[in-house]
Amino acid sequence: MEAMSNEDQGPQSDFVRGKLKELESSIGFLDRADALARELQSQIPVANTYVAVSGVPATVPPFTAASGIFVFRAVTNPPGAVSVAAAAAPMADWMGVARYSHAVVAELAVVDARKDSKPESLLGIAWHFLALLKLRGHDLLYCPAAATCSWDLVCLKRDRSVEFTVLDDTPRQLTLGQTLPVTLADLEWVARYYDAALRMRDFQTSRRFGLAFNLAYSFNHTADARVAIASVWAGLDALFGQRADRPVAAALARRAADWLGDVTPRTIMNLYTLRCDAVHGRWLASDAGVMHALRSSVSLLRRALVKAVETERATLADWL
Repeated sequence: MEAMSNEDQGPQSDFVRGKLKELESSIGFLDRADALARELQSQIPVANTYVAVSGVPATVPPFTAASGIFVFRAVTNPPGAVSVAAAAAPMADWMGVARYSHAVVAELAVVDARKDSKPESLLGIAWHFLALLKLRGHDLLYCPAAATCSWDLVCLKRDRSVEFTVLDDTPRQLTLGQTLPVTLADLEWVARYYDAALRMRDFQTSRRFGLAFNLAYSFNHTADARVAIASVWAGLDALFGQRADRPVAAALARRAADWLGDVTPRTIMNLYTLRCDAVHGRWLASDAGVMHALRSSVSLLRRALVKAVETERATLADWL
């Protein structure tokens, strides 16, 4: 091999050296991720699926619920795109997962106690757990994906053996205010009322509750505050609306106020008016006013659902 001439030691060779340094840095980062994964390996529960949690600080110690079916734990070694690509099974949407994998802050490990549950069933019970957690005021909580390997250990799986499933593909979310960290009290509440909320979601118990519960999770998976307000009020209408109501808004406001006990029908009517302005395209005074209406409406929906869960009572009977 000939020695590099003076002409070869200009800007182009500087560019090559820079890229080599970047490569060395990347290799060093991957080595550090591997080392951390091996340290964590013995601490991670063996489970069938691991649902990724993003959007909220979650530094609580590992929390076990439902006789070991669920383990909620912080993730400290989230994988980057390179690790996801190397780990993903041949038909997995690794690119969809890699959009979010670096932002995973926690995971819900789900154990198949029956040994024969379908993956969809495990994801369903995991979603129920995490939707209840969001009811505690964690508005930015979302679940971007699930994996058959702990998110802390993905970097060690370079054999394309990990099945990934994209879940909440939500590149934009509305932020309502301060992001609250997940606490032990939150997780204990979820564990305490998990079964009650599941019974309430049974369509034979209350289809009203089931729709409102779903909307309380997905209402802010949008960049448009008007869409979010419409979703929240669809949930409130599901809980408190009756087909025969005349006038509709006044009856809904009265029922919601009676259910909550600490808010007046007039306050709810004022929010309903803002809901109508937003949904029917009226020009609104300010973005701040829209967000205030949204935050207040979300609070109504959340508190109404929490009371229904804690008392295990439906707000209204379903229409027959």
